[in-house]
Amino acid sequence: MRAYGTGFDSRSCGACGRPVSAAEVESSHYTTEGIVRYLRCPCGRRRVELAGGLSRG
Repeated sequence: MRAYGTGFDSRSCGACGRPVSAAEVESSHYTTEGIVRYLRCPCGRRRVELAGGLSRG
C-alpha cells in the first residue's frame, strides 16, 4: 500500500502520532491502479492511500 499526504508515515500521523487505524475513511474509489482511500485523522490531517492493483479476469 502506498500512502500520500503530508505528515504521515506508513503507521502513524506525523502531526499527532496517532496510528493510521484511528483515521476515518472519508471515501474510497476503484481505479485502474487499485483502490484509492481518502482518510482523515482525528487531528484533521488527511491521508490518501492506494492499495494494490485490480485483478481482471
